[in-house]
Amino acid sequence: MNITSNSVGLNNYSTNLLNMKNNKPINKNINVQVIYKSALEEKKISEEEDAKLFELYTVSHAAHANCTFEEFKNSIVSFPPPTAPGSVRRAWREKWESATPEVKEAMRSFSSVYSAFLMHNEEYNGNMPNDLNGYLKFMGTMKGYIQNHYYNVPGVSHEFYESLMNLTSGFETELMKYL
Repeated sequence: MNITSNSVGLNNYSTNLLNMKNNKPINKNINVQVIYKSALEEKKISEEEDAKLFELYTVSHAAHANCTFEEFKNSIVSFPPPTAPGSVRRAWREKWESATPEVKEAMRSFSSVYSAFLMHNEEYNGNMPNDLNGYLKFMGTMKGYIQNHYYNVPGVSHEFYESLMNLTSGFETELMKYL
């Protein structure tokens, strides 16, 4: 019995699947250009967000006197992590900059909840998503975590739970703008 893979057939099948959207062919050249443009935009946004983080690093005497920028970047435990795509970091930063005091409090709380999530889900330590779609999926995971750990839990106010869920939903909406 001869079992071989028809790599040409598989490649054609894969290519056809990738070139179909809603059962309509997609122009390959336009699709590649859109992907390339998106990648360039994401790279530019990431560089801008890294520059803002570097500025924070340079004005913090405690940070730049004790570690390199890369060590500083890798030691930050907050949401989103500095390894997140630039569009995720930008969306969070812009949300923070325009937030009311109540929303800022929810954002701080979310960062704490995120830290607790990482402690309970070690598979995410060092393995956070590296693209926008991954972060959208991760926000769904966080909603589930918040639901399981903060909804109808003695000692946790319903307002606290609602503020976390509203923040998560609002942030998902912000991320969708970058798709």
